[in-house]
Amino acid sequence: MRIPALACALFCLFMTTKSAYAQDLADLRRIAFVIEDIDKYSESAGITKQSLSDTVLVGLKRDVPKLKIGNEPVSSFFYVQISTIGASSGIATSVDVSVHRRAEIQGDNGRKILSAVTVWQHGDMLSGPLYDMASRIRDHINQAITAFAAQHYKDNP
Repeated sequence: MRIPALACALFCLFMTTKSAYAQDLADLRRIAFVIEDIDKYSESAGITKQSLSDTVLVGLKRDVPKLKIGNEPVSSFFYVQISTIGASSGIATSVDVSVHRRAEIQGDNGRKILSAVTVWQHGDMLSGPLYDMASRIRDHINQAITAFAAQHYKDNP
């Protein structure tokens, strides 16, 4: 008798958790994108801030054409951060792609604070030889943009 009750409680917990985080990209109509500064190992692999900006711009326009992209004051940001470490045998790169939206957070004293909150994230660790890392990073960013587009379409039917 207790096992079914426990199973039901866990099921309800997971259903509540899922519904609490659903619709994170709802009503997202405008977005800017930010490319974090590139480290020297990423540059040695052929990655530049401009190449990443071009990849993100083309990917967003391709996969979410109705989303307005610009640098005018917006409350949502598509953020890309690349961190690379190198060795004589190859390099390892962390690729983090996320979407941040402004949100109001209520403090314990009741005061409201405006902050950026991560509402979507796609990250991975890539490793291998230096010669093909730039194309693998751009491919990963394109895959992340496609995953973002799929979630955006789900949250904005």
